[in-house]
Amino acid sequence: MQKNSRVFTMTKKAIEWLNMFLKVNVRLHGEENIPSDAPIIFVANHFTRFETFMLPWYIQRGRKDMQKIFSLAYKDLFIGKFGDYLRSLGAVSTGDPDRDTMIVRSLITKEAPWIIFPEGMMVKNKKIFHDGRLEICDDTGFRQPHTGAATLALRAEFYRRRILGLNKKGSPEAERLLASFRIGAIEQVSKKGVVIVPLNISYYPIRARENFLNRLAERFVGEVSGRVREELMVEGEMLFGGVDIDIRFGAPIKIEEYLNSKIIRDIDSEKKIFFDDPIASRDLMKMKSRKIMLRYMKAIYGLTTVNHDNIFASILWHTRGTEIEEKDLLRIAYLLTIKEFKETRAYWHQDLAANQLSLVTDDRYGHYRDFLDLAVEKGVVEKRGGALVINKDRLSCGDFHSVRIDNPLIPIQNEIEPLVFLQKRIEELTGVTSRTLRVMVREHLQNKAVVGFNNDYDAFFNEKDFKKGEIKSREVGRPRLLIPGKLEDTDFKDRVGVVLAHGYLAAPLEVKHLAAYLLSKGLWVFIPRLKGHGTSPKDLINVKHEDWLDAVDEGYVLLSNYCDRVVLGGFSAGAGLILDLASRAKDVRGVFAVCPPLKLKSKGSTLAPAVCTWNDFIHWEGIKWKYVANNPENPHINYKHNPIAGVRELGRLMDRVEHALPKISVPALVIQSLEDPVVDYRGTMRLYLRLGSEKKKYSIFRFKRHGIVNGNDVDCVFRDIWDFIKHLID
Repeated sequence: MQKNSRVFTMTKKAIEWLNMFLKVNVRLHGEENIPSDAPIIFVANHFTRFETFMLPWYIQRGRKDMQKIFSLAYKDLFIGKFGDYLRSLGAVSTGDPDRDTMIVRSLITKEAPWIIFPEGMMVKNKKIFHDGRLEICDDTGFRQPHTGAATLALRAEFYRRRILGLNKKGSPEAERLLASFRIGAIEQVSKKGVVIVPLNISYYPIRARENFLNRLAERFVGEVSGRVREELMVEGEMLFGGVDIDIRFGAPIKIEEYLNSKIIRDIDSEKKIFFDDPIASRDLMKMKSRKIMLRYMKAIYGLTTVNHDNIFASILWHTRGTEIEEKDLLRIAYLLTIKEFKETRAYWHQDLAANQLSLVTDDRYGHYRDFLDLAVEKGVVEKRGGALVINKDRLSCGDFHSVRIDNPLIPIQNEIEPLVFLQKRIEELTGVTSRTLRVMVREHLQNKAVVGFNNDYDAFFNEKDFKKGEIKSREVGRPRLLIPGKLEDTDFKDRVGVVLAHGYLAAPLEVKHLAAYLLSKGLWVFIPRLKGHGTSPKDLINVKHEDWLDAVDEGYVLLSNYCDRVVLGGFSAGAGLILDLASRAKDVRGVFAVCPPLKLKSKGSTLAPAVCTWNDFIHWEGIKWKYVANNPENPHINYKHNPIAGVRELGRLMDRVEHALPKISVPALVIQSLEDPVVDYRGTMRLYLRLGSEKKKYSIFRFKRHGIVNGNDVDCVFRDIWDFIKHLID
């Protein structure tokens, strides 16, 4: 088979040029599974038309050694000049009478890899499971995937081994076979066996809108058919509206593993066997083809890249009844994406690689909002208060050729149906009560906080620094949950909790007295440990301020699954973190910030030497100073050395907080020490004025220290905080 290299090169350059304008982000995974010197058939799922043209190019991007790739394309595409163009690219029509011979020959000689779509057509609804069996649903009903790729691979391996074996024996049948396949010399026959490499193509998001391609078609062609319009809307939106394409290669399937003694007897036979002759092992090879097909289809669907939409849609599908609380849906989604579960056999979209706490705090990346907008638009759900009313009929049926427009949630949900272990987990979680979900979330986060601290403490502990007082006892740094009385004594809706964050270079023990005071008022209190704190200054060097944000976010989610009403509070840098959280989190009742560091004093501050040092050296390369000395007010809690990298992150946090202040709408209390040697009270006043809250209060106390949450004279500060909280909850 000949590919027109000039046409192929021009097409490749055209795609590369076009790719600069497309909003397509393609990621290849598992390229190491592609053998470097074996005859290959790639088998892939089929959801879009452009896969036929662009998949070979994407594979070649990952494997530069593959100069050409052939593909098998649907016969109806081979019409007129467009059909000639496809042939010049190396595509063969499914209706070509010489199709099988061409494919087998090119595999025997390892001329080029092949791409075959065993589903046989574009499966627009992604329905490939029926009653627990692998069956594809198309516009004619349910059917099995095609065994063609498996059959061709078996036949190619059959004749490859036969030619080599008979040639070794000196049999004239080898020469006849070489001639019949138009192979010039025995050296052209591959020494390596044929393999099938399964690959999966996953798209996220799947949306359909009028776009550039629709307008172009209407302008130059006029009215187009419904199917063409559908493909332009869906695939045009992907290309020009934005889509992530994950192409994932699975482990190669060696065809030689399916050749048993009966098949090998036919391979070794010296009698003439023509290409379509019936042979003794023919029925056995058909059975083997089916086994191979089932194996690669299972592999293809098992390579699916799971995304947020898949998870949300499947939760709706598995929900008992027709209603689910939005908070419960998001709790389930979060539980599905925690690290412990993500380490199972599923492959996850890169947006799911990071901590998914935003799902249950502020949805800052819009994953849930975008899905919900689509679900409401397509009539799958209706919002009713804090609940979603689900129309299950809209999730279970749809016209095959228009489903991607009419209701893309159907293919989105169907896509992960073959991932049985994931479906089972979703079914389990949708079957439990709200109370159980709250328990699961908070227990996970409590365990994560404790284990995370203990792991960090053990990793950085050394006896020398401990004796010098640089590393404190484990008690100083551990996160704390304070509960008034017994858990079972109060109901969820009656509880009020406070998330209380400590300051920079400190640890949870810093706010222990304030926490105890709030506990005495009947409040639940959780003190998160900011990463890099309560262990060693060395631990703080590589920590980012986003890690601190995660700590307070996790504290908020933990406590909000204990208490119906949550107030946020913090001291110093912890106050800044809490203010940022208050600008994002849902259902926060109020926020109080004690000595929040929007502006540090330039002289006389405990932090000032580090700030000055950083500012002086930030533009120079080769910085060797990692720490500056720190003279803390509470040496039994705080570090004695301050990492310069930590000051940089503190500065970034203050910049972030300044931008967040106008977004805060909940009641707020700002408390400041007038003669604070660390935080400039004028910066705190500016912070107060920038707050977006309608109800806000600024309290200033005449202390000559920064740490006004510790000491025998801080009752006035504590009372001010309690009065603020009391007005919120009365």
